[in-house]
Amino acid sequence: MVVCGGTYFNGDFLMGHSFTIGNNVKSLPGVYQIEMPSGKKYIGSASNMIMRAYAHRSKLKNQKHCNVHLQRSYNKHGKAMLKPLFYCDEHNLQDMEQACIDKFEPELNILKEAYRSIGYKHTKKSLEIMSSTSKLRNNDPKWRKKVSVTWFKKGSKKIDGSQKVEDVAKLAHEKTRKPINVEHISSGVVKTFRSVIEASNFVGGPNRCCVSHRLNGRLENCYKGYRFSYAIR
Repeated sequence: MVVCGGTYFNGDFLMGHSFTIGNNVKSLPGVYQIEMPSGKKYIGSASNMIMRAYAHRSKLKNQKHCNVHLQRSYNKHGKAMLKPLFYCDEHNLQDMEQACIDKFEPELNILKEAYRSIGYKHTKKSLEIMSSTSKLRNNDPKWRKKVSVTWFKKGSKKIDGSQKVEDVAKLAHEKTRKPINVEHISSGVVKTFRSVIEASNFVGGPNRCCVSHRLNGRLENCYKGYRFSYAIR
């Protein structure tokens, strides 16, 4: 248990700390600033600013932010605010972010040069090393057993350690997925599908979230004349 500015936290979640996202933060590409009560700043850029804001808030509150300066400052002051500096075309993000870093000299940026991975390609040598490392790891019995117990584990359901690592994800999906009932509201006809993805494809949803949000009450349970529920098995 650590005391930080009169606020207690245990390393998992900072109770009482707040991360404010400005009202004018939008789902657009642009350069943003995170400011602490001390006046210290962090400058970054994102192709979707609101999603990046949510990611910063989650990582800071859960003590998982990769920027140690930003994390320590948030722990100390208990407050932070993210606001946009400006919006711009996605292809100009790196140059615009660099211009802001040069102008404002943010104290909480670890790197003083803007970097974006869009369009980045690994060299042939790097790809060969990664491929070789992956093959050695996947053929290691200890790794297979570790993955079989932890990868895609839900509740007490586990995959037998003797299974091949390449089959683990498929087997875990078979064990944990739940069948979905899709009811046509007007006719009352019900069809059952093996997974959320299959149900979403049937009703023409944009992706599996179309159904899962309605199953879990985050959206009204009605889409294109259909209603969804978990089938009992």
